[in-house]
Amino acid sequence: MKRVDEEPTPKAIDNALSQDPLHRKREIEDFLKMLITVEPPYTFVIDAPWGSGKTFFVKQVARVLQMANPTLNHDFETLNATLGETATELPATPCLPIYFNAWEDDHFDNPILPILASIANAVDEQSVKGGKDFGKGVISVIETAASIIGYGVDINGIIENFIGTDFLEQYKAEKSLGAKLASS
Repeated sequence: MKRVDEEPTPKAIDNALSQDPLHRKREIEDFLKMLITVEPPYTFVIDAPWGSGKTFFVKQVARVLQMANPTLNHDFETLNATLGETATELPATPCLPIYFNAWEDDHFDNPILPILASIANAVDEQSVKGGKDFGKGVISVIETAASIIGYGVDINGIIENFIGTDFLEQYKAEKSLGAKLASS
């Protein structure tokens, strides 16, 4: 991957997808094809030197998956113009990409909080777009994941917070405090 010095803002991501200045369209298409054909569960590793655009690449893939999701920012026209045949191969079942940056949230006492906040933010966007039952499915996933990994947490308490606004407010307050401390 070539070095990228542009912040992965939504506008920059959309521009990079449509204009393809770094010629990564093929890499994105190949990654999406692999994502479609691999049977879950799976883990992918994207390895490249610092500053080479891993975050930008992952956010581009997430943007494509959002554009393909009919209950989110479904924009099949743009997606088809950008990816062509690969766009038609994307799964008919909508997926909800969740972006989590462990480096940004490593200061939290409870590591599950920022992970759940990332999920909650994605679910909230989904709910706003009309998929209100989606949150129930995510709660089920959280319960299952917590039981599988044997994480010593009060999952019912987390779920209660997840459903309410206090959970996200707590996360946002801690994140804001971290940003203020970092800029001091």
